[in-house]
Formats: sequence, structure tokens, C-alpha cells
Amino acid sequence: IKTILTCVHVDHPPEVGQHAESAVAACVEEFEGNIPNAVLDELLLPIGGGPVTYVIDPKSKENPPAQIQQTNPSYLVAAKVLRKTEDKISSPIANLLNGIFSGDPKTLESTSLSAEDLTESPPSSGKKKKKGSKDATPSPTLK
Repeated sequence: IKTILTCVHVDHPPEVGQHAESAVAACVEEFEGNIPNAVLDELLLPIGGGPVTYVIDPKSKENPPAQIQQTNPSYLVAAKVLRKTEDKISSPIANLLNGIFSGDPKTLESTSLSAEDLTESPPSSGKKKKKGSKDATPSPTLK
């Protein structure tokens, strides 16, 4: 599932995304009973990445190169799969998130997702961050 989601590229024809969506949705539909947390992780990670991603601008002459916004195709495919399989996948996702937020050891052991709000600080000018200070643009990151 991870390979299918990450291989869809913004330059691919729309049919590639549609085929990826159909393939992943079929995998989800095939599970009898519970859907493994590892499968849910692979669907939720691109959702956590958001609909837009930043990539290096190939036309940039700057050093370091400038970044541009680009549609995140993995997000689009994962979101469509979740909508398409909503009836089957909503309860397992709710159980997973409840287990993560309540700190259930069994759930935390079986997932790569985290309830922690980890923020990456932007490259600094060598100055240390003051204790207790926050980044200007915190973004939740999944472990």
C-alpha cells in the first residue's frame, strides 16, 4: 500500500491515481473483520502530510534552492480511498486513534503513529532556542 501511494506522481495522467485508488481500496475491502494497524498507518500518514507538499524548484538558481508548493498526490489517493471505504474503515480508524490518544500500550506497539506534537525547528542561525519558546509555524508530525 505504501509503495502504491508513494509512487503516484503529480505528473502522471489522472488514470494512474484512479488505478492506485482502486487497488488500495480493493486491498482494504478484502480484510475480514479488523484492518491491521499497519495498513491504517499507511493510509493515515499521507493524510497527515496534507494536500500540499513543498518540493525544490528545478528552475531555482538560489543556494539553497527555493521551494515551491505542489499538490500531494499521495494525500489525494489516500483521501479518496478513505472516502470510498468509509463504511469499512471508520471504526478501525476510530479504534486506532482512541488507542493512541489514551496511551494503550498494545495500540502504541502496533502503530508508527504518535499522539505527540513533534515540531521541526527551521534551520537556525546558530542561536539556541530559548527554553519554552515555540516555533512560529508548528506542524504536527507523525512518528
